[in-house]
Amino acid sequence: RNGDFALRWLPVGSYQVELRRIGYESLVVTDIVVRLGRTTTIGVVEMVETPVELEAISAQAQRLLIDPESTAGGVNLTPELFRNLPNDRDYRSMVTMAPAVNGYRGTDLSVAGGTGPETAFFVEGANVTSPVTGLEATRLPYNFVREIQVKTGGYEAEYRSTLGGIVNVVTHSGSNVFESQVFGYYTSDRLEGTPRFGLSESTRQNQAQYDIGVTIGGPILRDRLWYFAAYNPSVVTEDIAIPEFGTYDDRGVQHVFAGKLSWRAADRTNLFFTAFGDPGTRDKIGPMSISTAHFTPLNPETWMGEEAFGGVNFVLGGTQLIGDNGLLEASISSMSRRESYLPTTDAGARVQIHDYTTETVSGGTTKYGETSLGRFNLALKSTWELGRHTFKAGGEWSTSDRTVDSYTHNVIKRLGQETYREVNTSSSGGLSNRVGGLFVQDSWRVTDRWRLNLGLRWEAQGFEDTNGDIAQTIDDQWAPRLGFVFQPGQLGTQRIYG
Repeated sequence: RNGDFALRWLPVGSYQVELRRIGYESLVVTDIVVRLGRTTTIGVVEMVETPVELEAISAQAQRLLIDPESTAGGVNLTPELFRNLPNDRDYRSMVTMAPAVNGYRGTDLSVAGGTGPETAFFVEGANVTSPVTGLEATRLPYNFVREIQVKTGGYEAEYRSTLGGIVNVVTHSGSNVFESQVFGYYTSDRLEGTPRFGLSESTRQNQAQYDIGVTIGGPILRDRLWYFAAYNPSVVTEDIAIPEFGTYDDRGVQHVFAGKLSWRAADRTNLFFTAFGDPGTRDKIGPMSISTAHFTPLNPETWMGEEAFGGVNFVLGGTQLIGDNGLLEASISSMSRRESYLPTTDAGARVQIHDYTTETVSGGTTKYGETSLGRFNLALKSTWELGRHTFKAGGEWSTSDRTVDSYTHNVIKRLGQETYREVNTSSSGGLSNRVGGLFVQDSWRVTDRWRLNLGLRWEAQGFEDTNGDIAQTIDDQWAPRLGFVFQPGQLGTQRIYG
């Protein structure tokens, strides 16, 4: 009625819009890029009056750098950007391209002054951050990634439990066009300068990494059902010297994969199923204890162990359009990760002697351990376009679990000529966290230049002990949101927000 049009809930990608009206020339606006979690505007367009219908004319869309609706800070990263820049292969290394994001303690991230554990990572809407440390997250190479959104502040009420940043990732999806790629990467110490080693590090040589992969996607049923699949195994090898015994092969293998089925079940119903993961193993060579890292080994078995790491994630989700103004979103996701350490099969005796008088270590590896991490999440959201208001409400239920079974036994410490101490440590059990939350928010376009965003979130938590009993509850977590956006000058070109 007033010449304003909004197209909601479009998948990420590039689009063109054609406008037609009797008595006017048709107008086609091309190269309109829709980003993850952002609103794209083409600004004000004018159609030319004419009594005769003519051929369509095309106009290149102006590249607008602002989101006229959101008060969130951050940036969207696309393959066109990070494919051409020198970065590590994992998508997490790309996040440092965003303003206000810096490295934190090596591979961790600091977003807007927050520490590493205060950043949350989401892939296809599933939280893939470690529920224990808040640091580790599922690894994915950027070849699998369609877009990365980094939020550095000003989040809406639908986002929870993050004081640093929020990283949203979507993987590629299949389409009616068959597409595939094969890629490979190689690096070694012959491409590096002379390294320097710390106290607990050993001499390394012949270090190499082989990283190959393939992706494939296309239609199963045109216009209805599509698939995408990707596999990327990587091998890292090093020759590590054990003093007095020569060099041994430290070898790690990781199998990174992703798969997605997208189904247009009906004109207003879309479903998808995604599975992705990064399980791996490593034959580790090196000191097994920082306290004895400078001790001289009397046999090589004290420096040998086997590690397992990584996990698998599943996401099932869908959207349902309700009338002309409503959208319903639902998802179920699960994450499971495993971290374990065992002696190698040829690790010799199951007794280890730490001789502090001679600073030597002998025997076999006596460290055993396995940690399992899991998360399960249910989410339901609804969005309604009502005039100048965009209402959104929803809720979620999440469980996080950790089980531990580890021990170190038969460690003999020789502290003096006739002083010995036997050390046996163990830990086992499980902990769980249950979180439920509800939110409601409204984005109100007061005028063409002013927008007001209001929101409120409530959450409750329950902590289970090793016996499965609720040991503590927190049920008064209220999080209000208030934001504004003002567009001075030409609409769609400038933004003042807070």
